[in-house]
Amino acid sequence: NHSVRCAAASSLESLGPSGASAVSALLVCSHDPDVGVRTTASKALGTLGNFVSSSASAAEALCERLLDTHEGVRAAAAMALGRLGVASTVPTLSEALKDMNEDVRKASAMALGQMSGVATPAIPQLTKALKDSNEDV
Repeated sequence: NHSVRCAAASSLESLGPSGASAVSALLVCSHDPDVGVRTTASKALGTLGNFVSSSASAAEALCERLLDTHEGVRAAAAMALGRLGVASTVPTLSEALKDMNEDVRKASAMALGQMSGVATPAIPQLTKALKDSNEDV
C-alpha cells in the first residue's frame, strides 16, 4: 500500500541518525512506482544520507530523481541534495536550474544556496537564474 510506504519513509526520516540504517531501503523506495513514495523517500534520503559513512549512494539516487517525470519528485530531490551538500552534485543541480517547472528551478537554486562554498562553480548558472521569468525563482 503506497500510503503505508509513504508513512514509513516519513517516520524513518523523523528518527534522524537512528534511521540511518534504513538508507538502503529508502534507496529502493526512491524508485517506487508511486509519486508520493518517491517524493517522501527523496526527502528522507536528504536527511538520513548525512548520517551514513558515505552519502554518495544517496546523492546518486537523488540525482536520478532530478530526472523524474513528476515535478514534485524533482523538487524534493533538489532540496534533499542541498541538505546533503555533496560537491559532485553541483553540476546536476545547476542543470536543474533550467527545468521546465518553476518549483524545480526554485528548489535547485535554494539547494545550491544551502551548499555554500561547494556550490561556487554554480555561480554563473545562479546568476542566469536571477533573470528567471518567474518572480518566485
